[in-house]
Amino acid sequence: MGCRFFVMMVSRCAPLLVAASAGAAPPDLWLVVADDLGYNEMNFMNATRGIETPFLDALAADGVVLTQYYVAPICSPTRSSLMTGKYTARLGTQSNVIYWDTPWSVPLEHAFVSERLQAAGYDTALFGKWHLGMHADAFTPLSRGFGTHVGYYQGCESAFTHVAACRAVWKSNLQLDVNAGSPDADDNFTCAGRYAGYDWFEDGVPAPAANRTKSSDVLAASASAFLAARTTTPYFLEVAFQNVHGPYTTTPAFRAKYAAKKFSDAERTLFGYITEMDAAVGAIVDAAKSFDAARFDDAVVVFTSDNGAPAFGKDSVDHTRDGDYIARNHPFRGVKSFLWEGGTRVAAFVSSRNRVPAARRGARSDGLFHVTDWHPTLVALATGHAPAGLDGFDVWDAVALGAPSPRTEVLYGLSPLCDAGQAKAPKAALRVGELKLLAFCYAVAGVDGAAASGPSAGPGMPADFSPDGLAVYNLTADPSETTNVVAALDAPLLANLLGRLAHFADASVPPMQWDPPYQGDDYACAACPKHAPSAGVAAPWLPWL
Repeated sequence: MGCRFFVMMVSRCAPLLVAASAGAAPPDLWLVVADDLGYNEMNFMNATRGIETPFLDALAADGVVLTQYYVAPICSPTRSSLMTGKYTARLGTQSNVIYWDTPWSVPLEHAFVSERLQAAGYDTALFGKWHLGMHADAFTPLSRGFGTHVGYYQGCESAFTHVAACRAVWKSNLQLDVNAGSPDADDNFTCAGRYAGYDWFEDGVPAPAANRTKSSDVLAASASAFLAARTTTPYFLEVAFQNVHGPYTTTPAFRAKYAAKKFSDAERTLFGYITEMDAAVGAIVDAAKSFDAARFDDAVVVFTSDNGAPAFGKDSVDHTRDGDYIARNHPFRGVKSFLWEGGTRVAAFVSSRNRVPAARRGARSDGLFHVTDWHPTLVALATGHAPAGLDGFDVWDAVALGAPSPRTEVLYGLSPLCDAGQAKAPKAALRVGELKLLAFCYAVAGVDGAAASGPSAGPGMPADFSPDGLAVYNLTADPSETTNVVAALDAPLLANLLGRLAHFADASVPPMQWDPPYQGDDYACAACPKHAPSAGVAAPWLPWL
């Protein structure tokens, strides 16, 4: 025959793509989360950079790469939306990450995808980073739908010692200060003072045996052991890597892959750190295939970063252009912590050899997708229906079959703290179709002393913003956000964009902050104490309330 089809033959040899999931058993579900990985840091996104990611490339080739996929600009916000399927403004995570000693966690009223899948009969496991709150046991992974957790609760740590650590100290010659660690072994990385606690746990119990074993190795071994113990029960596996959050460090073997002279020492460390993650993914996939290759072929794998890349700190890596553009997020403006495309538009794919039709595998989708979409999509794959009341959509047909995305708008973020918070200005952004509206500051009535809601200017505002603090970019014509077209916009169209932003402001809750009363006087734990200062690097950082 002249044509091959998946389900049925139609005229003119045009195959009708039909999801393999229809009527099939619920698939195993994988969620692989990179940390601080930029849009331009995977080989499947840009092969010209020379970054080696063969295992993730292979998964991407068995699925669909998403080129217009969005997350929040920082960690806890993205992870809270990933778990709940809701925008951060509805959760309280719109302004900050959840800090080490803050008695606040994502509220229990918001069901996590892990809880829904566990209730549907799935075995559930998280290997790696949590960063969704842990001030009380009720907010830790085992209480929020994960049957197994091996990893760390906080936002950053030493990859070798698993002691609190968030950054390297660079000398002017592009080498790490020997008192702060080294590119190959970060034994000396630690947060000073009150946060220098040990942060590696197995099912809620401190796991000191992991000390001096690289986190990616522990995650690969732990996930492989979980897979070896599987029965016929479907499972949900999340692997949330430390790579490539600072401190930037990897082993000599991975640095050696970039020994070519065209790379700086800083690039060899960062690129090796990326390839180290890829190798760990490969080890987990190889384990799954060795146990049951056919079963893995039927699994659905989602890959995402939690935000865009930060500035590395050295121009030999950043290759900074015009101040706002770095190579890690090319071609987009901005970095982690900002609502520009560079902070929020990241590499992602969905992979499944059985469930993505062969004619679709290897495609690149320019549909609009958001991190909130994974919650309803995964639950629908598991149960046949998506939960109601979410900001996310079931996007399976849009991804796997190439149907139009059900999503027509994205709320990037909406922080009402003009002069505070880790989410930097511009403080609010919304995309509707090809137009992106940004507000440099955005007040929400009743929050931070505001009497009314709406946009405004603020200190440090870019020169091209309007006097009332607004910018609009056409992302089809100008994906790098170079030309503000707000002055040329028809008044009704601008009013519609502002109306949509006001809609989300009206539905928002006060943002979590690091100091009392944390989320306002009405917060149930407004008078709760912070975690006590660290008792030392060997003392585990445990729930305290």
